[in-house]
Amino acid sequence: MKDFINIFEINDEFIKEYASARLNRKIFNAYNRILCVLLIIFGLILIIFPIKYSIGPDLMFIGISDIIVSLILFIGYVINFKKYTSTMKARIEILGKNIKEVKNEIHDNLCITTNNIKDRSYEILLSFLDDHFESKNYYFLIFSGDILVTFKKNGFIKGDYIEFENFLAKYPKKKNTRALILGVCLTLLILINLKYLINLYKYYLIF
Repeated sequence: MKDFINIFEINDEFIKEYASARLNRKIFNAYNRILCVLLIIFGLILIIFPIKYSIGPDLMFIGISDIIVSLILFIGYVINFKKYTSTMKARIEILGKNIKEVKNEIHDNLCITTNNIKDRSYEILLSFLDDHFESKNYYFLIFSGDILVTFKKNGFIKGDYIEFENFLAKYPKKKNTRALILGVCLTLLILINLKYLINLYKYYLIF
């Protein structure tokens, strides 16, 4: 097995990127984010054009419902983002407020993590790796017990990010039921919106 050694700094950028990536992984994946944007666009169309062309209130009701759903999801995103950032900061404080740098290593079947104020290493068997995901600058490994180990993409001093991606490919990602359920619900809403938008095109020719 390829060995890896990686060093990264703990700062606000890391915490925010982790929170965003974890939230996107669990609920707001790329597909769901695209559907949310479409829902806002469709909602605005179904509000503006009925007002402009004096069409009945049914379409406006659908449009307003779209905007409300989008706002609820946005508020939920903000709340959970703050939750993840505060949780991460609390974890760092428990380990030690002066932790600024962390070194993580992969050797044989072990993941070894150390930081700048601890003189001992923590070892975790790779067989306990439950999930993994990435952001723009980091790879996040989640072990049993919700233990997080982070590798920065440009922080490798042994190995590189391409080799690390190939290494992670051997470990399947965990399925996220909440993201799937949200995706199904948003897809149904989009299909309902498309039905009304097609009716607008057919009967009112407003496009």
